[in-house]
Amino acid sequence: MPIRMADEPDAMFTVARQSGDALSSEDMLTARLIGTTAFECARELLDPDALANVPVPLSPRQIDCIALVAQGKSDWEIAQILGLSRDTVHEYVEGARRRYGVRRRTQLVLRAVRDGHLNIDALV
Repeated sequence: MPIRMADEPDAMFTVARQSGDALSSEDMLTARLIGTTAFECARELLDPDALANVPVPLSPRQIDCIALVAQGKSDWEIAQILGLSRDTVHEYVEGARRRYGVRRRTQLVLRAVRDGHLNIDALV
C-alpha cells in the first residue's frame, strides 16, 4: 500500500496474513492506519538531513547492473548479458550499494528507483 505525504518521498508498505480471504474494508483501513503510524515513527528516527532526498550519483554501468538486479538476475547472469566479468559486475553493484549506504540489493533497487535512475518499466 502506498503512503503519500506532501513534500515527502513516497513510501510503501506490505501487509500479509495467513488466510487467503480477501481483505474487508475494515481490514484495509486498519492496515493503512498501522502503515501510516509506522511510517511516521520511522520518520522521527531520521535526522532532518536524511529526509532531503538528495539523489546519489551513479555511473551508467552501475545503473545497467542495478536494472538487471531488479529483474532478479545474478552477478553471473548480468555479466553474460553485459559482456563483463562476474567480479566487475559485483564491484559495480557493491559500489552503488556503498554509495547509498544500504545493506541489501533490494534496498539498492528501491533507492535507485526513488532517485529516478530506474523506472517501473526497468523492473519487469
